[in-house]
Amino acid sequence: MEINSKYIAAVQKHGGNPTAFFNALDAMAKRLGIPVLWIANVMWIECQFNHKAVNSAYGATGLIQFVPSSAIGVGTTTTALRSMTNIQQLVYVEKYFRNQILSAGKPKDWFETYLLVFHPFWVGKAESTPLKGNSTAYKGGGYEGNRYIDLNKDGFLTKGEFRTWANKQLPGGAIETIKKPPFQ
Repeated sequence: MEINSKYIAAVQKHGGNPTAFFNALDAMAKRLGIPVLWIANVMWIECQFNHKAVNSAYGATGLIQFVPSSAIGVGTTTTALRSMTNIQQLVYVEKYFRNQILSAGKPKDWFETYLLVFHPFWVGKAESTPLKGNSTAYKGGGYEGNRYIDLNKDGFLTKGEFRTWANKQLPGGAIETIKKPPFQ
């Protein structure tokens, strides 16, 4: 499989196991029917592969920044996730994506994969759809915590603005091949 070299370096820094991690991630992605790079892009933006990362504003933690309710929804807690290795967390990442795919549908690209984590309501919706699908500005916790993504500063956070912001978060750089173990 081919993985961005920055992703490999980040996993080496935070988990010390890039070959094992990306092989496990690839196996998970295949079970879900999603390209591994799409899920890797989400993890890069959410935590730069620091599986111990915590967002103190929301209590989110882990590879896809599980909020407490999402962690409970897949049978764990954010406290338990923080004590897991990056590979152990993949069990819960897979459960999360499987549940979201059942409710929102299979993603068509990397961005829809990210929407399954950030705001599943936006999957399949128009670029002008605001956060929470309201026709007026949503000034609740979802907006306030993400107002930096409101690129035109109009009080709305739309799917299109989120796409623009998310695309800018992806790193450029070299792509490397991760070798698969001989038993695969």
